Amino acid sequence: MSWFPQDFEACRLPAEEYMQLEAPGTEIAPGVTVERRGLFKIGGAAAALLLASPLLRGQEKVKKAAQKAGSGKISMAEFVAEAEPLAKELVDADEPNEDAYLMHLASLLCKLDNAPAFEGRGGERPVQMSRNHRSPHFAVMQIKMAEGSSLPFHDHYEYNGVILGLEGAVKVRSFEMVGEELRPGRDEKFEIRETATATLTKGRLSTLSRTRDNIHDLRGGEGGGRVLDIFTFFPDNGGSKYMEVEDEPVDAERKVYKASWRSRGR
Repeated sequence: MSWFPQDFEACRLPAEEYMQLEAPGTEIAPGVTVERRGLFKIGGAAAALLLASPLLRGQEKVKKAAQKAGSGKISMAEFVAEAEPLAKELVDADEPNEDAYLMHLASLLCKLDNAPAFEGRGGERPVQMSRNHRSPHFAVMQIKMAEGSSLPFHDHYEYNGVILGLEGAVKVRSFEMVGEELRPGRDEKFEIRETATATLTKGRLSTLSRTRDNIHDLRGGEGGGRVLDIFTFFPDNGGSKYMEVEDEPVDAERKVYKASWRSRGR
């Protein structure tokens, strides 16, 4: 049995164009394993935690939570007012749960009424950016991409994000570093593994944490597209570096590619 909020259709993960590359049997969280595409098997400690959740202790609490999740629309100002304290709480936490936080932001974005008008200063540039909000740990910006344009492979060192499609289409290929080093040395060759690909049309979402899906490549789809980016920075100087990635994988079955940092620019 599945339950979806009333406004689920307004904000959804990609379907056919979304590709989850984890193999069946993979443990993606303690007690949570992939059984087949789109289906998770929950057991052990994870099941105990789920059953102990306050939302499942009483039908009235479940009902109230469902009503809140499906109620109305919010403005960008209301989104920022609710999300910014959550961002500070996450950054200050001893053991931050980034995925729970990102899912919360995604649920708020499902209720976003309208994004602010795009006010880019790039003229006729194929990729234009517009900042809507910035504080020490939290930023909201828009990216407008012409058809065929790109924001090539780059990481998100010490920050996480949610991307929401606003109009048109933007294709996102997501990757992770292979190994424990999240920012290898400048002159080192390293490997990255493809984890998912999605086409973000209006209402579709993609998320990344500091370790999960932290690298991606964005391409403007047919007719171009526009997305809303929500970033949460741990140190205030968190940032991205561009990389060169070989076209052919070194391990096709695991979707692993060789990469190196670009010396400068894009």
